[in-house]
Amino acid sequence: MTDRLQEQEPLHPVARQLAPPASGLERFPPVARWDDWEELDAKAWPRKVKRRFQLIPTICFNCEAACGLLAYVDPQTLQIQKFEGNPVHPGSRGRNCAKGPATLNQITDPERILYPLRRAGKRGEGK
Repeated sequence: MTDRLQEQEPLHPVARQLAPPASGLERFPPVARWDDWEELDAKAWPRKVKRRFQLIPTICFNCEAACGLLAYVDPQTLQIQKFEGNPVHPGSRGRNCAKGPATLNQITDPERILYPLRRAGKRGEGK
């Protein structure tokens, strides 16, 4: 079945001009360029809109494994735009489960708790 998929034409004519994706660690941004990384905006495809990021190494806090993540930070707004695996993390080596990239949803959730809360009434009163 894989032979048949490789023989098929790309779905979009622009895809014929694209280079095949890199394999292994070559597909990750090189560490030397983490301070100023540029990539194309996927939401603007097929237009080629460049976006600049600063890559900040961090860890996933969704379980006890503490896999390495790269936070893609917009240098203008200092907002995290996405998370990907950190290729130089000794434990995860760039691989993450679905919880890692979903960390962005936890950070931007408008109903998240921003500070410690204290119970107003007795336990079970719902205050």
